Amino acid sequence: MRGWALALSLWCAPSPGGDADGIVAERIAALRSSSTSERLEAAEALGRLGAKAEAAARALAAALRNDAFATVRARAAWALGEIGADAREVVPALGVALGDCTPYVRKAAADALGRCGAKAADAARALAQCLRRDAEPSVREAVAAALGRIAPASDAAVEALQSRAKDPCAAVRERAAEALAAIAVRLAPKPPAPSAETASRPAAPPAPRREPALAERVDALLKGEGGMTLPSARVDGERVELTLRLESARFVEENAHVDAARLCLRLFEALPELDAIRVRVLAHNGRELSAQTALGARARPMLAKLGDPFECRRIAQWWTSMCVAL
Repeated sequence: MRGWALALSLWCAPSPGGDADGIVAERIAALRSSSTSERLEAAEALGRLGAKAEAAARALAAALRNDAFATVRARAAWALGEIGADAREVVPALGVALGDCTPYVRKAAADALGRCGAKAADAARALAQCLRRDAEPSVREAVAAALGRIAPASDAAVEALQSRAKDPCAAVRERAAEALAAIAVRLAPKPPAPSAETASRPAAPPAPRREPALAERVDALLKGEGGMTLPSARVDGERVELTLRLESARFVEENAHVDAARLCLRLFEALPELDAIRVRVLAHNGRELSAQTALGARARPMLAKLGDPFECRRIAQWWTSMCVAL
């Protein structure tokens, strides 16, 4: 049932069209439901509405602060990031959530603050404290990445990022270096305004637009994703390997199949050039549980079913249909 609830929350929420005010009111009420799956689905639906769900920011902040289930709190954090920092409750609520007792909730809060960009500058001190103190590498990586997107002019943030130059986790060191570079660019003196003579010269032709490499596109699609797993990807040429590590010892391999099916469908839909994705499922302790290959030819016909709530309940079963064992 846990897998079905997550599948419904991810794929069966109403589309952003239609009566947005009515949907927001219904989902705010659902956030107070006694059913965990209904609260999870409500947070997902509100996040998919983005800024149109600004009226739900207070209710989502309350869910982030008070819900007993970490999965709901994490989805509430994601939804607040999708609504954006123009809602005044968003940044303070996410800043407080950096102290949540569950690592993937803290990571979701950091990711959401990063998506808010420079408007989340008020959370720079909380992010800096989290970066210095958090024992979970995935959280420190997300916090460093968020500081890079926010690029705050904050001594505390710079000092915290510099303190991670020798972090035992390579990914944290990389994100911290990228964040420091982004802050340096933001604080660099602006070039002088062009003189009248320079302004009268014909503009140089624009440089050709660089198409993002496959690895960049895969990373962008996976950012902020996950559910019961921590996803990561390795791209070698045109080959993509997706690794899903279960968030907790409470979850089993079957729980990962929901995330695996959902993420592979997302990648196949956005990247038509992909023919196959190798997927490894790891236990919470890093032990490999399975390795399979999802085939684009089998997966893409399932994309049409995603709008059907009844079919969405079968997403965990789709995984066996789209895969071949290695």
